[in-house]
Amino acid sequence: MNIPNGLPDQKNSEGFLSTDRQYECSGNFSGSSVEACEPNIQICHQADCQSEYSISELFGALFGRVYAYNVKETIGKAFSDSDTSAAAMLLSTYGVELLSKCMCPFRFSGKLYPGITPFALACRSGNLDIVKSLFIDTWQLNQSFDCINGINGRTPLMLAAMYGHVDVVRQLLEWKADPQIVDQLGDTADHIAYKFNNLFVASEIECLLKNYREENGLPQIN
Repeated sequence: MNIPNGLPDQKNSEGFLSTDRQYECSGNFSGSSVEACEPNIQICHQADCQSEYSISELFGALFGRVYAYNVKETIGKAFSDSDTSAAAMLLSTYGVELLSKCMCPFRFSGKLYPGITPFALACRSGNLDIVKSLFIDTWQLNQSFDCINGINGRTPLMLAAMYGHVDVVRQLLEWKADPQIVDQLGDTADHIAYKFNNLFVASEIECLLKNYREENGLPQIN
């Protein structure tokens, strides 16, 4: 995958500083969480001057709005690709903190996520090593994302279950992803696994979810 020229090098840029994590995006589906889940990032050009910008505003300030959208779309494609070379390069360039919070557009089969994280896309694609590289805190686990012309409210766990990525489902549960969350249709990860996979894969995912519920005192899903 080709990465556009002119992307900022985080290692050499004064414009990228760490952010605090004051955001919660968990719970059952209750409408769009796309905009709510994009935290602010602080950038500073002088020691005594500090402003707050969203990821979108930061990219827009650096490149202009159209190019900023293309950059974020490229990031989304990189983290949804089975070839992880582009994703690894972006991780090396930007760092985990910034990329884990970036909301990217992602198109597939006539549908569009207007804003979804690289972490969720990696879960959807089954890239376990990239999933592990992008995981920084539990707030990432239960974010839900809306899909134009598709189903709203699906979490990284649901996306991993949808595409039959048993190893990613197992890892997300070890990090304490919530299997009780439902999407717009009222489906949990169990239901989604059976809708989109063969019986063997769906049963394996269901077993992981049932064991997790039993170990954590959660009600089982029929």
